[in-house]
Amino acid sequence: MDADGMPLAFDVFPGNRSEQTSMTPLEEKIVGEFGCAKFVACTDAGLSSLANRRFNSRGQRQFVTTQSVRKLRGHLKAWALDPAGWRARGAEGVFDLAEVCATYDAADADKGIRNRLRGLVFYKTRMAKEKDAESQGGFFEQRLVVTFSLKHRDYQRKVRQGQLDRA
Repeated sequence: MDADGMPLAFDVFPGNRSEQTSMTPLEEKIVGEFGCAKFVACTDAGLSSLANRRFNSRGQRQFVTTQSVRKLRGHLKAWALDPAGWRARGAEGVFDLAEVCATYDAADADKGIRNRLRGLVFYKTRMAKEKDAESQGGFFEQRLVVTFSLKHRDYQRKVRQGQLDRA
């Protein structure tokens, strides 16, 4: 998309073909036709293959992609699920999510505190290396950002409860 949010280009591929292999040629087409050497590729997990992430870390290209915590390697999953060491934009200090959730869930919690906590998105970040034979030193380094939201947690609980009620 351009600065106004308008698509620069699009391609349609057969539904029986993996979308991962279509990303690099499409981006090369965009670079060639529009001269956009500097851009950020934003993808869902389906396009976040190592080859695509490596391609989008070259030159002035960058990437943002989603990844399931469930699919992280053991030590990264443990880090992501550790309740300690979280920050929140617009809030000072480091938070422990166990304490945050306990305060939020307390029956006698102040509504102002609950609303403030519900409006925060907690995050933590770190660098991670992934084995990659094609990168210098045999590793591909990237920044991981993990987020947690009480608002989203409440939504997921409601969805899960609805599914249990229907069952």
